[in-house]
Amino acid sequence: MNKLIALLSSLNLLERGNKKLSISNIAVIVCIVKIAVSSNVSVVEIGALLLSLLNYAHKRTENNKIIKNDQEKLPDSSNVLAQVEELRAKLEQQSKELEIQGKVVEDAKSLITGTKLANSQKRQQL
Repeated sequence: MNKLIALLSSLNLLERGNKKLSISNIAVIVCIVKIAVSSNVSVVEIGALLLSLLNYAHKRTENNKIIKNDQEKLPDSSNVLAQVEELRAKLEQQSKELEIQGKVVEDAKSLITGTKLANSQKRQQL
């Protein structure tokens, strides 16, 4: 089955995306083969080829518009809320870490100040 799908896909007989047989793709190939095989090409055959090519081009244009519209849609609100919640948790964690670092800095300052005060006092011998 996969080989058949690969063959049909390589012959461009399947629609893009959903892997279903495309009538417009089949019509284009049938018209091209008919013109290639016949010895005398008639206006009817050329008209059929042009109509099938126009149908094929229109289908591709509409599919491209649908794909573009899907890509331009806004993201799902539940995904956005999940991302906001994740960012909020990260922000809380970072704020806790900053508080801890601030306390460490204050302790270091008080130790340095205490050391400077102890060194600045002259010791007198009794």
